[in-house]
Amino acid sequence: MRRLVLPLLLLLVACQPRPAPQAPISKPQQWPAFDFEQAANAGEPVYRLNSAASRIDIVVRRSGSLARFGHDHVIVADTLEGWVFWPDVAEAGRAEIRIWVEQLKVDPLDARLRHALDTRPNAGAVEGTRSNLLKAVLESSRWLHITITVTELNLMRGKASALVAFIVKEVHHAERVSFDVNRNPNSITINGQLSLSQANLGLEPFSALGGRLQVSDAVEIHFRLIAEPTLMAHHISTLGTVAVQGSRKHCTEMEAILSAAERLPNENYFSVPRYLLDFALPYE
Repeated sequence: MRRLVLPLLLLLVACQPRPAPQAPISKPQQWPAFDFEQAANAGEPVYRLNSAASRIDIVVRRSGSLARFGHDHVIVADTLEGWVFWPDVAEAGRAEIRIWVEQLKVDPLDARLRHALDTRPNAGAVEGTRSNLLKAVLESSRWLHITITVTELNLMRGKASALVAFIVKEVHHAERVSFDVNRNPNSITINGQLSLSQANLGLEPFSALGGRLQVSDAVEIHFRLIAEPTLMAHHISTLGTVAVQGSRKHCTEMEAILSAAERLPNENYFSVPRYLLDFALPYE
């Protein structure tokens, strides 16, 4: 049976229609839509996503009577951009996250182990899956980003829910999502998972051999997001001016903080742990 099915699959892959001629790159909408800069300058609690510590895993399962001849896959987004606005009235808060489609990873070994995927696709299969994902499914040459917007927060004893809107290509889909949240002076950590229909995102799951081998419509999304307090660069400078009014020791410490901040790679924003801001209060 295997000798029969595998040649059939190869034939199907070879006979897949070629992608349509590339359309012009779509003009991206303004991002972020919310003015986090203005909120930060007004002294509101604004956090920046820590890209190195955050990730979104998308697990895609195989299905159909011949599913044993296919593979489950995991797509990893671990170069996220994002902002979180978390005021005292949480319901007014929001977050915006952007994923660069070309930076998506397919089947890194650590992710396959993390989700206990029971097959090991070879390098060719992984590259073929990624190529099809970027070119035929997400059309990365035209649609550069996937965006996620979080609004209508509802908090209760460490649990939270929010209205989460996904924009994939031209399709906008929103649904309420529950997650765990831990907020302290130095960070916000959000963990959770959900099942999402590809059809709701305007995507058509792959199907072959009359549906005997196909990709499940439902995908599993696992997320871990860590955001840290953020101040605008000129806001930090203002704090340095205030510090000059304090003791000489305090001013020296603030200068050290500002010097370290200037060496950070970000051009417009600096992420500064909350405890460092204590130096901004002048001594008596």
